[in-house]
Amino acid sequence: MLDISSVVESLKLNWVKRLLSPDPGNIIALTWIDSDETQQPRRIRTPVVKRINLLDCLEFYYFVTEINNRIEVLIEQDGQAVETTSIWNRTEITSFQWKRVLIDIDSVKSHFVIIFEGTVFDSDPVESLIALDDIKLRSGACNQEFACDFEDSFCLEQVTGSDHFDWRIGSGQTTSVNTGPRFDHTLDDSTGRYAYIETSSPRRQGDEAILKTLAIAPSSDHRPHCLHFWYHMYGEHIESLTVNISVVNDSGPGAMVWSKSGSRGNVWRPAEIELRENNTFEVMFQAVRGAGIRGDIAIDDISVELRSCIIHDLSNVTNASCEFEEAEVCGYIQDDNDDFDWVWKNGATASLGVGPSTDHTMMNGLGFYMYVTMTDPQLQAQTARFISPKINRPEKSHCLEVWYHMYGNRVYQVLSVYKLDADQSEIKLWNADGNHGDYWHRAAFEIESKSSYKIIFEGTLGYSTFGDIAIDDVIVTEGVCQIHVVTTPPPQPENTVTNISCEFETLDVCNYTQGIYDDYDWVPGQGGGAIFGPQYDHTLKSSRGHFMYLETFFWNYNQKARLNSPLVMETITPSCVKFWVYMDGEDVDFFNVYIKKYSEPLADDPLIAVYGDYGPKWFHEQVEIPPSHEPFNVVFEGVRGSGYLGVIAIDDISFYRSACTSSFRCDFENGINECGLTQGKNGNEDDFDWYLRQGFTSSHGNTPITDHTFGTEAGHFVYIEASQPQRPGYIAVLTTPLLKGVMTTTCLRFFYYSYGEQHSTMKVSMSSRGTVKMLWTSPGSSNSWESAVIQLPISSLSYQVHFEGKIGEHFQGDLALDDISISQENCNKPTTTKPATHTQTTTVAKHLTIDKHLTINNSDKHVEVTTNQQYIISYFECHFQVDISTCGLIQSTSDDLDWSYNDINILQSLPGLEGGKSYIYINPRNGQVGQKGQIETPIIKASTNQCIRIDYNINQTPQVLNLYIVVGKLWTRIWRTSDTTNSWKAQQINFNSDSSTFSIIIEGVIGNSGNGLIGIRRFEVIPDCIIDPNVTAGSTSDNRTRNKVIGVCVAILVVLIAVVLTVYFKFRSRKRDPPLISTIKFDNRPITDNIVIENPLYLTTENTTESAK
Repeated sequence: MLDISSVVESLKLNWVKRLLSPDPGNIIALTWIDSDETQQPRRIRTPVVKRINLLDCLEFYYFVTEINNRIEVLIEQDGQAVETTSIWNRTEITSFQWKRVLIDIDSVKSHFVIIFEGTVFDSDPVESLIALDDIKLRSGACNQEFACDFEDSFCLEQVTGSDHFDWRIGSGQTTSVNTGPRFDHTLDDSTGRYAYIETSSPRRQGDEAILKTLAIAPSSDHRPHCLHFWYHMYGEHIESLTVNISVVNDSGPGAMVWSKSGSRGNVWRPAEIELRENNTFEVMFQAVRGAGIRGDIAIDDISVELRSCIIHDLSNVTNASCEFEEAEVCGYIQDDNDDFDWVWKNGATASLGVGPSTDHTMMNGLGFYMYVTMTDPQLQAQTARFISPKINRPEKSHCLEVWYHMYGNRVYQVLSVYKLDADQSEIKLWNADGNHGDYWHRAAFEIESKSSYKIIFEGTLGYSTFGDIAIDDVIVTEGVCQIHVVTTPPPQPENTVTNISCEFETLDVCNYTQGIYDDYDWVPGQGGGAIFGPQYDHTLKSSRGHFMYLETFFWNYNQKARLNSPLVMETITPSCVKFWVYMDGEDVDFFNVYIKKYSEPLADDPLIAVYGDYGPKWFHEQVEIPPSHEPFNVVFEGVRGSGYLGVIAIDDISFYRSACTSSFRCDFENGINECGLTQGKNGNEDDFDWYLRQGFTSSHGNTPITDHTFGTEAGHFVYIEASQPQRPGYIAVLTTPLLKGVMTTTCLRFFYYSYGEQHSTMKVSMSSRGTVKMLWTSPGSSNSWESAVIQLPISSLSYQVHFEGKIGEHFQGDLALDDISISQENCNKPTTTKPATHTQTTTVAKHLTIDKHLTINNSDKHVEVTTNQQYIISYFECHFQVDISTCGLIQSTSDDLDWSYNDINILQSLPGLEGGKSYIYINPRNGQVGQKGQIETPIIKASTNQCIRIDYNINQTPQVLNLYIVVGKLWTRIWRTSDTTNSWKAQQINFNSDSSTFSIIIEGVIGNSGNGLIGIRRFEVIPDCIIDPNVTAGSTSDNRTRNKVIGVCVAILVVLIAVVLTVYFKFRSRKRDPPLISTIKFDNRPITDNIVIENPLYLTTENTTESAK
């Protein structure tokens, strides 16, 4: 390096710390000049250089901050004040980077001086800067090195004859979307330039484009060259970029020294390759066009320098420790004898709610990992095996560490790790299965080996597409493993909202978004805008209003469209979502509503499922969302049916941060709207409205003087006025809010007043999904408040109750209404009965037929239900053509695990439970040995000669299946089996109940090993049962149990007789008035069967006033 520090003082230059340098150092810089000296050139000169070589190479680095500032290099010969020659100049800024310059000096004939001249055109002392550093002059040509940033010219040469098309110079974004860089690498803005291939038409797959550098001479002192460049490979159709080294005048293709393929993310990446060439050579960049137009490849900032490389490319290094960041995956290979391959991938997997969203190494979408996924149903239960390079025999034990990701609600897949010894024997080291959440987990285990070995990662797919397996960052080290458990932090939620209510009347549709992993989209619509769609929206009830709907004409059977709500803030109590749905057409399929928690996949089963054609009308629905400790989305899903004659639409979504209510009460003291009552029915207009009132109406004597609630004139009620302008036959309707259906008795109570000539009449009806059921009609005129009590049908469907008043033939025929209540109770019980509660997790469009024929109707969507005084079933049947809760079965909340439902129309059967029918099952992999899952039937009326018929299947390792009869809190087991069937088996169990009502609990218990499945596909409780020749008969107990029961009964009888005799003789011997006595009621005897004893010391007593005889 030339020493130029001696001339600094005379040139008004400041020494400053070197910018962008990895080490502390000094630079020479022209920073500020007095305002009267701006635009005046300032020079710095080298010492006189004695000319020895025919050719010298000048190298230096410069830094310019303002676009108008100028730096120039001149040559002055013989060191005399003669005319100077300019050999190089620049005026552009360097984007806060040091720029390297190489200049051949071959035109001078004698000694010379190199002059660096700087001109500052901006007087701002802060912003304006010209700097120099690392000035070198060496013998020989500069072509021993090479630099190109494409800012001045296309500094590479196109290769013609052996390729198919040319590279281009680009700036800013390329012409194709979702591919190519946004800016260059040098300046990182839209003005910077780079070289790229354009893959649009007429390019074809496999076409090649080749660029090459100028000829580069080998080092005279045998030093290596370092090739450094930046590349950009982004797009789904990226093929490959290859670097070859070709010797000048050699006709061959050259030797490949570097290659990459596939999308590497929307980012510039560096590459360095160390070269040791003895002949003059050229660097060739070969890009290949992929299968489509999204395959643009770019390069920038290429340099070949006489130095060793700092960053070594590891793409061709073979090592069992691997981050999988390069396509060569460290020499790992796919097993040729397995069923399918592991996939090298970055970013999120293709399925929503499964697999990782980033790799583990870089924790962003650019990093890569290896994964297996269910892409083809034919791959079920098949394996993919990934084999490491050979690991040499350790001096002591090895520790194998791997990060794995297993996420999905139905992850039946298994990840196993094996050690493959030199003799090809395999030893399993570790395995994991199930859903481990949306996190990367660390697994580490020690390996002892007396010879070299390899590692095999084996992924085994299960029976669902809802689960991927991924691995990353495999590390093999010597010594023992550090014992610690680490998972990556859970994903952080985005901005959340507290309300997702929406009428879809704004362009942003309330920030609802389309699903990205479904098949097609919901679209905004207006009344009459769709051929088969609604003629009006629900909000405005006009063609001007908007809604969201599915256009099914261009889509296929069972394809799905999902509409996602904004992300809802976590809740500590249940929430309620109400909405209006339109489902019209013979080909209408399912409309489903799901909850999607932020860190979990989309749930297997919807919270509500509505199926089929409901006609050209809007109907009201709701769904209750359980409390959530993390944010969640509500997902509305429409499924395309077998044809295009069907439209599903949604409108007026309302969100409440409280549970959906199943009870209702209104005394009108706070008005009509405050109760949640609305005028009209199902969104249709009636003729006039109900009015709020105190005391007399205008038709004196035809309405009550007082309300019913307080019995005073100050109290409120509602009424319809029969006077003009109303006309005979006019109707006014008052409708309750949408109420949650529950599988228990529900009672409607209200008070009405109907009086006058040709009195008005009132009808009460209930509607569910557009189907209306008449419940009650007023019997006649009355001059007082009358009570009406109606037992509502049991149903899991949401519903509304409508009070319809109809004007009679005379103006003196008013009608009044007060004190409406809907509560979960039997109408025959006192009104103070505490409402029962029942939680439903899934509701579908099926009904229960009530009273003496309770069956699950699996085909009709609209079942007429006749009301009766008693709502206790005497016959129960479920073939599981619908899910568990729709059958009327209730999952226990005090057991260990739940029974699961397998719908054969959606999922394939699990191994061992095949048979072509839907069923419920317990999978022991979801629990531990000894854990139980219980479900309970509704309350059933007892009869003689009852029996249970059950089709069950216990495969592989024996599990336990129990049946209990439940009366109150007393459980009695009536049947048990632990025999392995390995196929479906029909069983009939005969039993009798001493109680008038009972329920049955089905209990599955995980066996000794925790393997195998328990399945049930039919369950019936039948009165007046006869032996079915097609099933195996059983009894409530075996002989041994019966003998034990008889023995216990005899012992109790003996004790009772002894107690009675003792009491009798003691009473006879007494000559004074007896003390108070106590009555003891035994739990296992009728309540009238009491035993009287004297002064019990250990039993709870009830004192009476009777005297002993």
